[in-house]
Amino acid sequence: MRCYQCGEIYIAKHESLELTDKHIGPFIVEEAEYFECDKCGDYLFSPETSKRIEMARGLAFEEKLQSLPIRDFVTAVEAATILGISRQALHKHRRIRRGFIFQTQLSDKTVYLKKSVDLFKETGDGRFQLVEPESEIQYTSEKKTTAILAGYIQPMYGQLGEHFYILWVRLEVEGEIVMPDNKIEKIPEIPLNETLPTVFVDNLMISTRSDGLNYLRFATELPDGWKEEARMMVPMKNLKRIIDALCKQCNYFPVKPKPKSKSSHKGS
Repeated sequence: MRCYQCGEIYIAKHESLELTDKHIGPFIVEEAEYFECDKCGDYLFSPETSKRIEMARGLAFEEKLQSLPIRDFVTAVEAATILGISRQALHKHRRIRRGFIFQTQLSDKTVYLKKSVDLFKETGDGRFQLVEPESEIQYTSEKKTTAILAGYIQPMYGQLGEHFYILWVRLEVEGEIVMPDNKIEKIPEIPLNETLPTVFVDNLMISTRSDGLNYLRFATELPDGWKEEARMMVPMKNLKRIIDALCKQCNYFPVKPKPKSKSSHKGS
């Protein structure tokens, strides 16, 4: 199997894997099965390994929080007071429930890291690097690019109309890119949502509504059948930009079929 980043060969490995998270630093995934490019170090993970990575990161994250002094935490009532909301609103807040404020369990009670609460109040995102790096090297998501891909294209037909197996990539684009109109556009930095699981998909079904919105369904083929993994709605304009980015990333540009010419018949 060739690397989707540099074209070299992926090497199958079964060993402990050390990864780096921008919030907790390095953590270990024991007995991980994965592929690693022999040249650029790009990783390719199976769905099962991806789940194990998420579990290992969650355990390491919890250990980091539990190792902090109890004085660094506040109760739910204190956190709600700092944020100027009710306790009920604190528990129902979608971003807080998704991990945008660091929290853990102490004596069967949820407590919140005060520094994270203060940061959330100021910026709307209370996540930060919990550990200091041992050297001047900063832990960032730029260390290695992780791609989970399926490498075949095949048209299919179903109840939602025509759809295709397509190449699925995780794009990590930073800096400047040249757009088709030769204008330079700065790519905004999109914070990585650490609470979202990484899933493997190898099928995309698309249907377009009458109002121009596209209904996308991602699925995985399992031994006992297909399993839907995610759904999303994308406006046509944005979907075209996504397709353009995918084509550039894969260096694959489909050619639009030429319309069939109508033969002209002269009257006698």
